Order: sequence, then structure tokens, then C-alpha cells
Amino acid sequence: MRVAKIAAVVIAVAAAIPSGGTSLLAAGVAAAGVASGAAAVAVASAIAIGSNLAVGLLSPRTGGTGGGTQTDWSADPRAPIPIRFGRTGGAGNIVYRKGSGEADKNQYQTLTTVLSGAGPIDAIEASYADKKPLTFTGAAANAPFSGWLWEVRQLGLCPEPAALNTGVGNKPGWTADHKLSSLAAVQTTLRYDSKGKGTFMTEPGMLWVTRGVRCYDPRLDSTYPGGSGPQRWFDQTTWAFSKNPYVVGLTWAIGWKANGVRVAGVGIHIRNIEVSRFVEGANVADFNGWTCGGEVSTGDDKWQVLKSILQAGGGEPIKDGATLSCMVNAPRVPIATIGRDDIVGEISAPKTQPRRDRVNGIIPTYRSEAHFWEVVPGEVVRDAAMLAKDGDERTKEIAYGLVQVEGSDDVQQTVELAGYDLENAREAGPITMPLKLRWIGFRAGDCVTIDADETGLSGKQMILLKRSLDPATGMVPMTMRTEDPTKHGRVFARTGTLPPVPYVDRPDVPGDYSLPPSNRAAHLIVRQSVAYPVDSDDTTITIETFEATIDDGRVLTFPAQTITGLTAASVYLVLWDLDNSTFVAVPAPALNEVASDRYVIIRETTTSNADGTYPTYPTAPGGDNGGGYGGGGCPIVTARILLANTDRTGPGDTIEAGKIEAGMWVWSQREADLGTGKWGAYLVTFTRVFDSPLYAVDDRPLTSPSHLWWDNGWSRSDVIGKPAGSGRVVALTVADAATYVLVDGAGRRLISHNKQAEANQV
Repeated sequence: MRVAKIAAVVIAVAAAIPSGGTSLLAAGVAAAGVASGAAAVAVASAIAIGSNLAVGLLSPRTGGTGGGTQTDWSADPRAPIPIRFGRTGGAGNIVYRKGSGEADKNQYQTLTTVLSGAGPIDAIEASYADKKPLTFTGAAANAPFSGWLWEVRQLGLCPEPAALNTGVGNKPGWTADHKLSSLAAVQTTLRYDSKGKGTFMTEPGMLWVTRGVRCYDPRLDSTYPGGSGPQRWFDQTTWAFSKNPYVVGLTWAIGWKANGVRVAGVGIHIRNIEVSRFVEGANVADFNGWTCGGEVSTGDDKWQVLKSILQAGGGEPIKDGATLSCMVNAPRVPIATIGRDDIVGEISAPKTQPRRDRVNGIIPTYRSEAHFWEVVPGEVVRDAAMLAKDGDERTKEIAYGLVQVEGSDDVQQTVELAGYDLENAREAGPITMPLKLRWIGFRAGDCVTIDADETGLSGKQMILLKRSLDPATGMVPMTMRTEDPTKHGRVFARTGTLPPVPYVDRPDVPGDYSLPPSNRAAHLIVRQSVAYPVDSDDTTITIETFEATIDDGRVLTFPAQTITGLTAASVYLVLWDLDNSTFVAVPAPALNEVASDRYVIIRETTTSNADGTYPTYPTAPGGDNGGGYGGGGCPIVTARILLANTDRTGPGDTIEAGKIEAGMWVWSQREADLGTGKWGAYLVTFTRVFDSPLYAVDDRPLTSPSHLWWDNGWSRSDVIGKPAGSGRVVALTVADAATYVLVDGAGRRLISHNKQAEANQV
């Protein structure tokens, strides 16, 4: 471990670099007994060799996760040992299960359940059978389970003084040597009556609420700078119960031992942990009221467990060379400035995160005591300003696996954590910047500013994420992301409280993570159960019952209704009024109604003449969007249509016309943009397949006679082509664009006019 010690000395000395000042690296190396100057690069090589000796224990490994869920009472002899953090409820793993034998006609069954390793835990608070709380007199359950259930418990002392024994029924194979030392466990005996009167017919669903493992808190250690108390990192008997994510995370990194052997956690020596960062995170978590709780197992990936623990505290772990560190979301003071003279190579600076990561809404999932410790989804946490900027809802679900809502607590913690995840998804990064050697002392989590116009980042605050050292050049490649200092106000807008930070003015609270005020137009139907639910005569419009999915994902059921008192031979827009739950027919173009999200557009329809015939309309002139005239014709089902890519930023694959559906996005040009270089993604809102005569135009796909092709103007297939039999064709409507692109066998893109979703014009 000599190399790791040298690395730790160098990094610790370099941490004393003053902000923007002269490097103390050479002096620090000399103080460590290493030649200064050029020898610094040699020491850097040593750091590179030994940088992961301790933190390598956190490298991902394959392995079990304990199987099942926390609330499943399961029996798995190969299961890893569960470890319980904080106050939580769960069923545990059955390690012994036997009937009492023929002597008493097997009327008793005994089950021994391990609740948690790394004992002793703090307490077993309560027992439940089929979600009913149990009380006991000695080992015997009181009513309503009196005479049917017995239970004894242990917290997991090492060693335990005796093996668990309910004292009821025979227990084949269970001996006084089965003490289960260091394991919190319960033994339950159930009685069965073959006559089936007031008895268990099968095992009830058991669950125990516990206060979990004890942890090391440096703030309660008088040997730690600023600490006060009896705790010591190397003496588990001095540790205490904690729900603080950073206290639990630090202890997971150190690990728990039984008889001198590590039984849970990672096993990193305290000198390879940047304890001060965990203390900082613990203080922030206490101030914000952030806690953690739940169950993991010794078979889970150790790094993922640490990430889940710190996620509950708004932070994340960091592998910083030979040192384990962490970072917490909190307002920070910039401690240095990166100038143009500090940059010694090419930088990589993406302007933003990938679009798929820039969500504007998060659905947090967490464990709820009110739901009997099951994982439940919360309400969507959405940012109104982000939604307005994006133009559409982008939502994803994030599991906060060790976040719990206990008792009557509110969900403020999950809202705040989701708020930080929303904000951080908008920060630009990762940004890579090679810096001079003097920057080796700065650590992940430090906040700096940029003063270099060439980077395009001048004046911005940065959070350092990762630091390394190139031994060949002495450069320090630093990975960072932008840090918007105003985001903390937005995250805590619901409470109006910010974490305490010295010398930082708290920003005004500009926004709220809540459902945004509407600034969108009327809703569109993307899929419906009845293709043509609207009919009309000269003075009425009739709508039949149907279901539809609208463009915000809701599924609505529309009732039957007749609208009367209309004018013959007139065009109406039929809409569903969401506020009043009724259909309305508004004379076209109904611009005010279309501009309001109060309405769902059902369809445009025309009342008949008094004699029952319907008015006719002229063919769409060139340059018109065709929306009121029925538009173009229809391609054969085997023709191929150009789709947009998954990000809707360019052309994607082609699809057979017969397979296209409402809700898909095509790549095309708006009719007003034809002849220009402006292309975009446009939504298909209607499709219908039917039989039609076919026309052929040179080598283009076959179409219906009225199909319109763009060639510096619109041309109909039955004008420029010739008959080609009959077949199945597809009518489709493309919102906004009114066009789509057919691709022929030679790969040519042929712009075609869409077909308005009007039954009498197909």
C-alpha cells in the first residue's frame, strides 16, 4: 500500500493550493521526502499506478440482488444477507422452516427469518401479520392471534447469548448452536388446526418494522476536527442509529465487521475517504430534512448501493484517484477562476445535454409507510419554464430507491430531489478542459468560474466532476459541468428555504416545480376507437360514443350527442369542451377555440344542403395548404413513406404506407415552405385504408386518381399518369405540414399532398 500512501500525501498537500495562487505541489512533494521540480511528473506516475487500490473495491461486479422485493416474505437459502438502513418495514428472508413432526401431528410450523445483517441493529419496532399489528405477552401473540402465533426476536449481537426459540413445538434440526450472531432475526411459530376452526390455513404475510444498522458519524467523534462525542470509526460499539444519507454512505464505505471479518459494506480505510465531504453532505441533509431508509443486500453492487444511499441526500459518490469522495447539491461559493493561461490543450464543451435527457417532468417513485412500505409513484414534478421552452412534455420516471415517506410525513424530499434532477439535466456538460499542473489540488465538487472568452463559457460557474493527471505531460484533464446558482431557489421554491452557505446571497425564487399554466393550443386526437364518429344533415351534427387518446396521453370517453340549430351548407369545427364536458360546433375557422387548451378538436364537418346533397369545393390551388379542400389523394399500401428519426431532428427510416398510424411522425416540408430548404418532423393525425382505382406516373409509386404530386406546383395522378388497375390505398392527414414524402425504388423523395380526414372526400 506504499504507492497509495504516496498518492494520498501528494493529493492532500496539493489541496492546500490557494485560489488562483502559486502551486505548492513542489514544496509538498519535498515535504513528503520526494525530490521537487521535475520529479513531480514521476510522482504523478506513481499516483496513476496506485490510484484505484482502495476505491477499486467499488468496481461493479455481477451478483444477486437478494431476489424478490423488500415486502415479500420469501425463503431462499442462497440469498445474500439483507442490510436495513434507517427506519423501514420489510419481510426478510426465511432461513429455517420446519413442521413440528408426527408427535404433535405437525400442528406447529416454525420459521426463522433474517431481517438484517451487520447487527446489532437499533430496534425491531413492530410486527405485522396480514397487515394487522401484533402485540405479545412474552412470546405469545395476543388477540386476535392468541394461541396461534408465537414470536421471539434478536437484534444481532456478536455473539448472541443464545439461539432463538419460541418454546412452542418441536424444531427439527434447530439447535442451541444456531445463534445467528450479528444477524437481526425473528423466530415465528404458527399453529394449524386440521379442523380449520379459527386457524391459519397457510402462513400469514409477515412484516417487521425496524430501526436498522448503526453507523459512524464523524460529527459525534471528538477526535475528528470539529466533532464532539464518543464515536470512533474503528469501534462499532460506539456507533449509533442514523437516517442521514451521508452518515449511512460513509459507514457503507467503511463497512461493518463481525469477529474482525467484514460482513457488509465496502471496506475502505478511513484515510482513503474524504470524510470532510461526507460531513458537508450530512450537514446539508440535516438542514434540508433529507433522510434515507430501506433494504439492500450483500449481493448488490457496492457502487450502486452507495449511489442509491447518497441519491437520497441529493448527492453522488466520486472516485477521486485513491480517495472516495462525494458531492451534494447545494449552493456553493466559487473558490478559484480558470483563466486562458490555465488552459493548455483543446477543450470539449458541449452546449447542452442530449435532448432525451432534458426532461421537463419527473415522476419520482419512493417507499411509503402509508402504503405498507411498498414502492409507489408520486405526482409528476414539472418545471413550467422548461415546458414552455421545450414546447412539449418530456417526462421520465426516476426511482429514489432509498427515499421513504414515513408516517404522516409529506413528500417534500422527493419533490426537491426530483427538482435537482430536472435542473442538473439542463446543465451543460460534461466539459473536458486540460489545465496546468497547479490545478491538481482541486477536487470533485469544487466550484470555480471561467474567465476565457475563447471557451464560450466566460463568466459561468462550474462544478468539477473528475480530475486526473497525465504523467507524460503534467497536464491535469478536468471534467466539469456548468452550475446555475439560481437553480437552488427554484428547487426549494415550495418551502422558501435554502441550505445555509457562508458568503452566498440567496437568489430570488423565480419559479415553482408545479403543473405549469397553460400556453398551448387545443388538443388533438392521435388515436380513436371509431374512425368517423361525426355525421350531419342540413341543421344538425350527430356524434356517436367513442374513445380517443389525445396528445397529452389522456384517454377520454366521449358520449353521444346531437347539436341542433345549425345553418345548412356551412362548415363547422366540432370540439369537445373539457370545462363543461360537452360538444360544441363552431363556424369554421374557429380560431379562438383552436387557440385554447380548453378544447379537443374532434373534426371539421359540413352540413348538407336543404335537399340532402353536400356542397362541393374547388381543387386546392398551388400554394394553398389544402386543409379546407380535402387535399391530395392516396398512395398504394406498399408505397414507402419517409419517417422522422427518433429525436425528430432529421429524416429516419421509411415505412410501408399500409403500416403507418396516427401518432407517428413523418419528415417533410410544410406546404408554405415547398421549394425552400426548410424541413421538419410533423405528426400524422389520421389514417384510413380503402379500395381505389390506381394510376401510374412514370416510376413513382401507384396512387389514387386524385393524388397530388409536387413539381414546382401540384399535379394530379389522373392528369399526368395513366390507369393501372385497382388496389388498396391509404389516406393520411399530416398536421401543420399537409404533406408527406413518398420514396421510390431509386431513393427519390417525392413530396405528396395529404388527404383531409373527411369521409365524403375520400
